[in-house]
Amino acid sequence: MRFLAALAVLLLAAAANAAPVVRAEEQLTVLGKAETWQLVWADKPSAACGIDDIETANTCECQGFAYGETGRMTLVRIRDGKPVERLKLDPMFAEREIGPADAITVMSRWPTDPKDAERAGAGDKSLAEEIVHRPAVQPMHFASYAGGTQFLMQVVSDPCGHRTYVAVGVTEKEPGLHALTSQAHPRQPLAMSLAAWQALASGPGDHAIVELACGDHGSEVQDERVVASVGGRIDVRRRRYECDGSGKRAALLSETKE
Repeated sequence: MRFLAALAVLLLAAAANAAPVVRAEEQLTVLGKAETWQLVWADKPSAACGIDDIETANTCECQGFAYGETGRMTLVRIRDGKPVERLKLDPMFAEREIGPADAITVMSRWPTDPKDAERAGAGDKSLAEEIVHRPAVQPMHFASYAGGTQFLMQVVSDPCGHRTYVAVGVTEKEPGLHALTSQAHPRQPLAMSLAAWQALASGPGDHAIVELACGDHGSEVQDERVVASVGGRIDVRRRRYECDGSGKRAALLSETKE
């Protein structure tokens, strides 16, 4: 009997860990209709760039992901009179290096503070408890990057200061949940810097964004993205320039569609 009771406790604990966990929920209006969007973990997430190693969580590889969680996540859209809509987010994280080797969502849970690493290095034992009592990071900030309604998710933390994002949501041309894509690659999520996405949201026309400047991390070339929203579609061009002897942008070397 004791064995059966212990087994029942273990099964209940496993079931609790396997239950979906709502990470965030937002009420919004899309095309004049009220909707609810949720970010839902498939089960209890694990730590990623977590408070168990605060000094590492404040290094380059964890920028934007600290103090985070990792697991399988779905974007859920709930509307009156419509079937519940779901979009799996894990495939969008295939290139990130945080967490397990397979494609799986990583998302910041609590905000960092510039003094955290110093406090952790000094052995501040109250820091971890303080962090988990900070207000949770709000992961859904809505904007319009190609018409419609979307929000950005960071999917990669590149060398210090460089982060990569995708935009997910709905557009007038594609009213179901999806990741935004470019005209050149309509079957894969468009991954760009925050500056590039913000330029798209700022209005029509071409926007040139410096992604890698002359001299940045020793670069001898300057990489720029030119982005534009055209009829609800995103046009992206990558331009590469050589750098002159003074570290300034010089001749155009190449231009490719992305």
